[in-house]
Amino acid sequence: MRPWMFILVTAAALPGGCTLFLAGSVEPCDVDGDCSGGERCVGGFCAAGDEGEGEGEGEGEGEGEGEGVGEGEGEGEGEGEGEGEGEGEGEGEGEPPPPGCGEDLTAAWADPAFPFRIPVSLCDAGAPDTAITDMPVLVRLRGTDIDFDDVRLDGRDLAFFDQRGATPVRLSHERQLFRNGAGTDDEALLWVKVPSFNPRTERDHIWLYFGSNNATETSSGAQTFGIYQAAWHFDDPNNAITLPELRTGQASRVQIVDNVRTDAAFLNRGLDLAGGNAFTVLDDTTNPNDIGGVNPFGITTAAGSISVVLGPRSGGGSGNTLSIGQAVFFSDGQVINNQRSRGFDQRSLHLTVSSTLNNGAGAADSIGFSLPTNPPRPATPAFVVAATNVVNPEAFQLVTATWDASSVQLFVNGEQRAQVAVTTVPLTVRFIDIGTAQELVNVLRGRVDELRISIVRRDAAFVRAEAKSMLGELAVIGPVEAR
Repeated sequence: MRPWMFILVTAAALPGGCTLFLAGSVEPCDVDGDCSGGERCVGGFCAAGDEGEGEGEGEGEGEGEGEGVGEGEGEGEGEGEGEGEGEGEGEGEGEPPPPGCGEDLTAAWADPAFPFRIPVSLCDAGAPDTAITDMPVLVRLRGTDIDFDDVRLDGRDLAFFDQRGATPVRLSHERQLFRNGAGTDDEALLWVKVPSFNPRTERDHIWLYFGSNNATETSSGAQTFGIYQAAWHFDDPNNAITLPELRTGQASRVQIVDNVRTDAAFLNRGLDLAGGNAFTVLDDTTNPNDIGGVNPFGITTAAGSISVVLGPRSGGGSGNTLSIGQAVFFSDGQVINNQRSRGFDQRSLHLTVSSTLNNGAGAADSIGFSLPTNPPRPATPAFVVAATNVVNPEAFQLVTATWDASSVQLFVNGEQRAQVAVTTVPLTVRFIDIGTAQELVNVLRGRVDELRISIVRRDAAFVRAEAKSMLGELAVIGPVEAR
């Protein structure tokens, strides 16, 4: 070691005009071996250093010019030039980043009867920092995710578990579709009711187990979709559309299908409306001609939500694009002046697709929503609230309207597009029509899929999560693990 050293004196200006002087011995060096006490040779002088090196430039405020010491990213200190105190940037060994979505997931095996499992993470970095409760999440599997030959032909051995707590909890799910085909034809549409998750954190996840030879049927739409008053997949055969996803304990409702067929749609199948037909839900369970019963599904103007996937008819071309018309229409069923409700009045609540704010003709590019208000809606504009140029008539999109007694919001694919303050007035609903007003006017042409009806106003976090789920942008499938 060299027998001489420098005395380094630094000065810093303090508030009030005082100056603080600090002194310390610094030994010159050429290599680390010239330093004692575990110090390292940095920039020609011995200095105490942690593991890692960092180099950075510092910027800051202060009086005087000179050379200073700045901190860099990583462990250790680096040299920097600047005025006063500075921030440093540099290379070095630092703290490892937190695990990303779907990374570093471990858990004990929930049930030894299942030889295979995959993690399913629920991630959306752009979501509000809010927990979502009891929402059915879509898990869509293809042949690239799992080997469908490891699953029973009917898919009944698929089972979801929540293992974020001390004890594994088996989750309710519905198997909408399970197709064990050949190669690219393999597909499963599974809805799982997740008790709670916050997609913003990107750390919430569940596990899907499969492969048990002794599995019993556990798929249940009623248990999975219990937070909704009603939900439709529209997967049923033509003119035999049912309500398998109706909430637990609610009676079935009579439905009238007027020359409506189902066709390949957004998720498996959906209503295919040609512009002259409609789908009607009545409130009576036995007599389709009786409209004097109770309110179907408890719909009120005090609070509620509608979400529905809308898109073009199959075949393509300008004649099959999504056209203007009533998408979902609630009405009082009364005949006044020989006419039932046509919409845009105090007798109906409806979600409508349009080409302008005033019911223009042509392909749809806008959405509007109307319900009874105080004071009543004026003749123009046609809707209580509307959003223009938000609909693509050649693509599928999830459209959501949610309301309470004082406001209405419209969303497309989970993004809020319009909001208005209102004062609603009561409405006794006796009919639910899909694709038309009760008077068979403003008939929709297009495909309708995944309709949900609620009697609570959904907040923006829920609407976004529901949309991301249906669009395949929420559930992240992890690798297969074998026991």
